[in-house]
Amino acid sequence: MDAKFTKGPWKMSEVYYRRCGFDPKIVITPQGQKKKVCTVQDSGMAGRSADVEKLKANANLISAAPELLEACEKTVARLNQLIQPNMLENTILEDLEQAIAKAEGRSI
Repeated sequence: MDAKFTKGPWKMSEVYYRRCGFDPKIVITPQGQKKKVCTVQDSGMAGRSADVEKLKANANLISAAPELLEACEKTVARLNQLIQPNMLENTILEDLEQAIAKAEGRSI
């Protein structure tokens, strides 16, 4: 499928504070570009360190999305080459295919 999302890799900015240590945010951008993919923030945080760590963890996950999608697509393609129909007793392949479809904005 042709990607409709902004191509990766993406990177995250440092934590920015909008008001005197309050309202932390992190901006996700395509690597080498200035346009935003998204802003990760939680206005209720008031700058507490534990919550800033959670904000950074969420931003890390979001910024890894293009690489995670690509790795899932490669894994599905390889598994389809290696396995016989109905060979997997669990739903690993189905789970990967559903995650890829969700990332691409479609259902299966």
